[in-house]
Amino acid sequence: QRLQWIGDVRVELQDEEDQPPVDPIKLAARSWIGWVVAAVGIAVGAVAVGWSVLQPAGRTEEPIHLDIADAGFTSFSSSSISPDGRTVAYYASDSDGLLMLKTRRLESFETGTVSGVDGRENPFFSPDGDWLAYFVPEQRAIEKASLKGGGVQTLPGVQVSGYFNSGVWHPGGFLILSGAIIDGNQWLGLVTVPDTGGTPQILTTPSELERRHYLPEVVDNSPWVLFTYSTVDGHFVAAVSLESGQQKVILEGASTPRYLKSGHLLVFRPAFDDVAIAPFDGASASLVGDPESVLSPVGETTRGTGQYAVAENGTLIFNPSSAGGAGFFVGDVVLVDRTGGIEIID
Repeated sequence: QRLQWIGDVRVELQDEEDQPPVDPIKLAARSWIGWVVAAVGIAVGAVAVGWSVLQPAGRTEEPIHLDIADAGFTSFSSSSISPDGRTVAYYASDSDGLLMLKTRRLESFETGTVSGVDGRENPFFSPDGDWLAYFVPEQRAIEKASLKGGGVQTLPGVQVSGYFNSGVWHPGGFLILSGAIIDGNQWLGLVTVPDTGGTPQILTTPSELERRHYLPEVVDNSPWVLFTYSTVDGHFVAAVSLESGQQKVILEGASTPRYLKSGHLLVFRPAFDDVAIAPFDGASASLVGDPESVLSPVGETTRGTGQYAVAENGTLIFNPSSAGGAGFFVGDVVLVDRTGGIEIID
């Protein structure tokens, strides 16, 4: 059942077919066969999904459906999930049709408004989940809002454009950004800036064949930062070292990298409208296995990026509409073998 209005938000339990229990099988790191969304998940937005497809054999929990009308990703911006997988920052339309930046604790029915002004884009959480940073293109600014009641601050010394803005908050106390303005012009590569504000420092410089670098992603306990770049031939996932500045290409035909502490890399593949996963060595920023599909279809922005995000604990939100409709779903990423054995990635 779909919920049409924000006031109709409620939790629904969907009956699952009786299935004989299957003993989980412990799988070796490279013996995995397929990845699915776990049975216990939360669906946000008025988008239907076939839970029989997402339901792994042997799970006894019923899926939970939670709908929030007019919430989710947009064609130009993204939603975000906190590192602990409990808070989602997303967009919801007000009565005038303006997109407001809001947050929602997944176990709560209460929604908080981070910004009551239209035009706040691409939010991302601090490593401790206490702050939310986002772009304000009309003011060429970045703001950060305390989620514990500390108000909103504009970061001094940094300006951003309205194109390909994206960022990640590094545990070292600085932001890695795309879309920054340097000497009056939009810089097409990545920059770093202290999380208290300051002058952006250039991290990457695109080559003549690379249009721009964007969508940075931190690799845990590693000097490497992942990012996306595009050429006339398509999208690529690459990495740059914060220590040496070395750059390397990781995967062709992919964008929107997301690193899991389990030692895996998630990427969006525009040609397949899916998110794929592969074993990943964070120390060398190298794939150690071939990508396999996780979710399909997954929405794509007008900039060729995937409409999904993942928390440190493996909880994943995504827009299942390849047409870019509003809404996203939440669930754990798990490992399932052909006999029904399950291993949750945490």
